[in-house]
Amino acid sequence: MNHRIWRSMLYVPGNNPSMLQKCGFYGADAVILDLEDSVSEEEKKQARYLVDEALGSGVVSKSDVVVRINSFHSPFWKSDLEMVLSHQIAAVKIPKVQNTHEMKEICNLVLELERINNTPLGTTKIIPTIENAMGVMRLPEICEVGSERIPCISFGSEDFMTQTNISRSKLVIVKTQIVTVAKAFGKDVIDSVFPDFHDLEALRRECFEAKSIGISGKSAIHPDQIWVINEVFSPSSDEIKHAKKILELSKQNKDGAFQYNGQMIDKPIVERCRRILQLSGDKVE
Repeated sequence: MNHRIWRSMLYVPGNNPSMLQKCGFYGADAVILDLEDSVSEEEKKQARYLVDEALGSGVVSKSDVVVRINSFHSPFWKSDLEMVLSHQIAAVKIPKVQNTHEMKEICNLVLELERINNTPLGTTKIIPTIENAMGVMRLPEICEVGSERIPCISFGSEDFMTQTNISRSKLVIVKTQIVTVAKAFGKDVIDSVFPDFHDLEALRRECFEAKSIGISGKSAIHPDQIWVINEVFSPSSDEIKHAKKILELSKQNKDGAFQYNGQMIDKPIVERCRRILQLSGDKVE
């Protein structure tokens, strides 16, 4: 995996100049400048202009920058994409992806814009957001179509719950399905937002549940949520120490499995230790 693993991704309304100026200083691994749900139809054009200005001025420099454009079925997505790809960003986030036709059309336009902007071909990253039942069902094909461009899959719970009537407490079943497919293609998964930004303990519980099923990070709707998300999705000092020891021993035992503290250590365990150090920001050799 050659991209940064994002623990936290903070949504920033594209029509809020003040937030666009400050969003890079809240400590999120990435900020998502939003042109979709947080912006009314009447403000779409103005929000695109404000995000264009923010990206051009470089004010969002402390975090990786992702832009969520409008959905494929809106009249705005092409203009959004044209603006976004005139800048250097970490990724484009695509909402409500539900089939391969959408992914192919988006990937084709991205490739065309890379040529126009003299951007190295194939380097623009795309984050599909799964927000309905069809998106879950078609996720294997979606991953296959955009495989080289997709660093992670994002889950959008609010629209999904609205469509399916599945309660929040039962979403772990769906999330596990998404994780299983994503991991089959070597992709991370970013969990959906927790809407009550006052209840940090409930947020913490949801983060731990997500982490336990293989999710790598979580989106946030408020700066106060970031420290909780970062804390939960970061390895502990004991985990880091253990991982370093395992990797050190693995270099000395090149023939395969070895024993450490009464446990048999083999390749899958070594790879998990590598990921722990990658999450911690340590250099992994």
